[in-house]
Amino acid sequence: MRIRSVLTHSTQAVLEGALIATMVVGLIAGTAFAAKPGPAASGSGSCSASPSPVAVGTDYKLTGTGLGANTIVNVLISDSSSTTSWNLQADADGTSVLVWHSYWTGTTNVTYKTSSGHHRTYVVASCSFLVD
Repeated sequence: MRIRSVLTHSTQAVLEGALIATMVVGLIAGTAFAAKPGPAASGSGSCSASPSPVAVGTDYKLTGTGLGANTIVNVLISDSSSTTSWNLQADADGTSVLVWHSYWTGTTNVTYKTSSGHHRTYVVASCSFLVD
């Protein structure tokens, strides 16, 4: 009887070890297969300001296109004084529209960025325009 219980216990321990090893391998393989590359760093989108040039002290419309359907983008608007940041979601066509106000003269640079989910951001569109 004693030998039978030892063999049963040993068999169960070996099966449990095999199950744990299979789960660990599955988790490692699953993580590797789940990793998805982020968007191309060069970006496939574009942006524009309307009107262009923009008169200082007036509102203008920024339109980003080709951003990816329903993609969350960080829009950075840098003028001669500061940088303003907006987090927006593109629509199903990959377009995002923002109305903002011009405060300073000079060149304003706009950058649309998105994240890969791995603490990396990628520029998906950029443009610049003149504020008179």
